[in-house]
Amino acid sequence: MKFASFGVAAVAGALLTGSAYAGFPDAHDGSLSQNLDRKLDSGRELDSGRELDGEELVSVIVQYKDEEGYGIANSVDVEHHGRDISHEHKTEVITTQRKNLDLLANNPHIAAVDLDEKMYALPYIRTNDGNAGEGERRLEEEIPYGITMIEPIDQGIHSVKICVVDTGYYNNHEDLPILDVDNDGFSPYEGQLWNVDGHGHGTHCAGTIGAIGKNGKGVTSVNPDPSKFSFFIGKGLTNSGSGSSSGVLQAVETCKENGANIISMSLGGGGFSTVANSTYASIYDAGVLIVAAAGNAGTSAYSYPASYSSIMSVAAVDSNENRASFSQYNDQVEIAAPGVGVKSTLPGQGLPGDGSPRDGSYASWSGTSMACPHVAGVAALVWSHFPNCSNKHIRQALIASARDKGAAGCDRLFGHGIVSAQGAYDYLKEKGCNFEVVEAQGGCDQFHDPPPSTTPPPITQPPSTPPTPVPSPTPSKAPVVAPVVPPSPPGSCIGISVDIATVSHSSEISWSIKHFLNPLGDAIASGAGFTQHDASYNQNECLEAGVYSFSISDDSGSTGTGTYKLSLVNGGKVFIEGQLGNAKEHVFGFVSQDTVHVTDSCGNSVLSGF
Repeated sequence: MKFASFGVAAVAGALLTGSAYAGFPDAHDGSLSQNLDRKLDSGRELDSGRELDGEELVSVIVQYKDEEGYGIANSVDVEHHGRDISHEHKTEVITTQRKNLDLLANNPHIAAVDLDEKMYALPYIRTNDGNAGEGERRLEEEIPYGITMIEPIDQGIHSVKICVVDTGYYNNHEDLPILDVDNDGFSPYEGQLWNVDGHGHGTHCAGTIGAIGKNGKGVTSVNPDPSKFSFFIGKGLTNSGSGSSSGVLQAVETCKENGANIISMSLGGGGFSTVANSTYASIYDAGVLIVAAAGNAGTSAYSYPASYSSIMSVAAVDSNENRASFSQYNDQVEIAAPGVGVKSTLPGQGLPGDGSPRDGSYASWSGTSMACPHVAGVAALVWSHFPNCSNKHIRQALIASARDKGAAGCDRLFGHGIVSAQGAYDYLKEKGCNFEVVEAQGGCDQFHDPPPSTTPPPITQPPSTPPTPVPSPTPSKAPVVAPVVPPSPPGSCIGISVDIATVSHSSEISWSIKHFLNPLGDAIASGAGFTQHDASYNQNECLEAGVYSFSISDDSGSTGTGTYKLSLVNGGKVFIEGQLGNAKEHVFGFVSQDTVHVTDSCGNSVLSGF
């Protein structure tokens, strides 16, 4: 990636002509070890924090190519033996001194090294949409509004296995299936039982998928008959609601090994991981449908694992089918589902094996965490009628039949629309299961409309059952008019990283990125609500060739409140940086994948060190 600094007019000229001005020479795009160092220095939360002989210890996930690579990784582990994640995908987690990262990253027998970052149950949001008292009992069965919204159908005769990767499962709940403690779950964390949910998040998600229906208590669910589907529980997060990326990956791997057809993940944390991306892609290619919550920050940031292309990213809507204000929006959002004031199951007071009577409680929670299990449950419901379909056919059926919301067609807020079980069933009944499918793209690109099949597969006929734009930030100044830039070809976007380091007055900082040609339009990326002092925040975006304005404000008016910088995801090169305090604007333009021009609003260079 080349850099050059010019006035705004120069940026415009370069984009009109497509020429590259003489600028900084190409440098190495950043080795694996440099990228790891950048992540470590950015303040990312890690599952480590110890030292050995005065050297920082770091937990990393290693993907090795062969037995020699496996041996090298174990040789630098503090105990000389890492924890295996997957033999099939040749991954393990080790704890090693930071100085060993270069040795690992540059070894030809090592495929990839990533930080073992913290993962969290996406927080539930308190709302006024049908919110029930925390932990209330239900003496008669209720149909949550989300079950009606997804346009349910009867379950088919072919059982589908759904794996919930979360904080665990309360196995003594009166309104949930009783699972086999020896065979129906897994926990990678010592002392943390999968059939205990000390947090409640996993139990709530499981209830939306499969709470028992027609039993006169609690709530019903997308799959109300437990004899027609099965659960497997992967305790990817501990009872505190947090875990590690290695723990989540190990839980996901175990789901696959135990025959899961669908994996539901209402969790997130950390940034893009090469190892995780390849692992999820491999599991998806092996026939497992993976669904994850898009995130609750209410920004255009990519949340992982939802934003990996092999995973369906789920946005949230309320009971009026309006987008939830907290729901993240970006080009990887693929589908939407009920996620505001969703009533479901929560743990009771009993402990596993203590002979307590079955109990449990219920509450309405909000979040994309609550939307995700609706989609996972619908996928199981539809798949139970079409056992000959692949996970890729089911994925396409869900998005092709989703009820369009927002802008016509697929958009960043709702994806393809609100999931519909009846719609997906009808789609497969017409198309069959032999149509061509798109490989993993994610978001609006995840679609191909095939012609109807002349020989549809055997099905089980179910009876039919009844069934806003985001506010723009304050417009940024545009002193001159920039030229029209031709659209970039698909897949040509350039990844940038926005990093904010706060010192004080953090809640008064906000930033946005807009198309320079449309200063009054919606921001295409934004960030706000930095509620912690002395903290680091990171958000990745993907931009096509064009001219953009980056505006950042600190309404506290104080100086010394922190720093900001924009850098390239590939290589980590910083092209905009500065001190927080008052409002500032920078203009930058991507001429192509190889050249970027950067100015501030006065045409002054803000680049340094290249």
